[in-house]
Amino acid sequence: MNRFAPLAAVLGSASATIASPLALFDPLPGYGPGRIGGISADGSVFAADMLSPDSWGSDGFVLAGGSWTALPRYGLRNFTSGLSGDGRVGLVVGTNPGVFSRLTHTRDGARTDIWTATGDMPLSAALTRGGGSALFAAPDPGGGIRLMRWREHGATEQLARFEDYDTVDRVIAGTRDDRFVFNAQSSGAGSGAYLFDAGSIAALPGLGLGAAWATAMTADGSAVIGVDTWHDPDSGFRQRSWMHRDGAATAIEAAGVSDLAVHDITDDARFVLGVDWDSDPRSLLLDLHTGRAVYAEDLLARAGFAAAPGAAHLGRIAADGSVIAGTITGGAGTPFAVEHYFTLSVPTPGVLAWSAALGLFACRRRRATDPAAGAPA
Repeated sequence: MNRFAPLAAVLGSASATIASPLALFDPLPGYGPGRIGGISADGSVFAADMLSPDSWGSDGFVLAGGSWTALPRYGLRNFTSGLSGDGRVGLVVGTNPGVFSRLTHTRDGARTDIWTATGDMPLSAALTRGGGSALFAAPDPGGGIRLMRWREHGATEQLARFEDYDTVDRVIAGTRDDRFVFNAQSSGAGSGAYLFDAGSIAALPGLGLGAAWATAMTADGSAVIGVDTWHDPDSGFRQRSWMHRDGAATAIEAAGVSDLAVHDITDDARFVLGVDWDSDPRSLLLDLHTGRAVYAEDLLARAGFAAAPGAAHLGRIAADGSVIAGTITGGAGTPFAVEHYFTLSVPTPGVLAWSAALGLFACRRRRATDPAAGAPA
């Protein structure tokens, strides 16, 4: 197991590469689980938000060269909102819920406070791939929300204002700082995903099955992925994934998976990460060229690590598709028992196709032999 060097004082440049297929890392002492908040373009650096069980707060850290480095902290809960392509720049939202939120940019240890908002609405923000611009949504004192842009060597400016919406829950950025995606919602106007492109705003309708929710996009902004969510009277909460490209949305489907929620994509739009919600949530890697999915535990098994179904989560995938960063818990249904962070080199498409076939066979066999899993597939 890889161990950490002591915490560095600043966020430094990192150029280390993943030398082995699988590398395991322990959470820092005193911290529990945490989501993967970002990954560099080549997968050599990733950010994680770790939970402090004592305070129920969280702090952001970056793992580079085998060492964790603390990101700026303001307030009780701190979340990573972006990591640049080279891993040298981070964007963090620090908040005391219901009191204030602060957006902070850090490059090579030099931090800049961008914006502070008061009240119940937390700031939602994203960092461009180069790290030089931050795009964020802030509450307007007069009501509604404002879409804002901060440039590292420029000014902070308002790009647009929404009167009908009172919350933006996510901002997604690529290379450009004049083209990004955001999700807005209101108790009166509903919710939806939108594309901001050089001053114009257009809705991303998804598949038209329910509320459209964008989750990731490619660096050039040409492909956006997301999820339609709705409530079915017979089966309860449902979701279907989609990709918006060339002005239209098409369904993202994986063989043997009927309830898929995608959350990350490579820049060539070939691979996506998602969760299979058919039974117990199981994380997977999907090859969009073949439609074949490989579950996280099968990927880890190829690298020599045995994880129970549902115990591993694939958090983020590098833009070039070479590395995945994720977490391993004590088992399905135990999200507060993270045992490891990991980085995993992605196998070649041919190996993935073989792993997908074996994983689908094993899944069907489990369902056929386990009475608790339901009827055979």
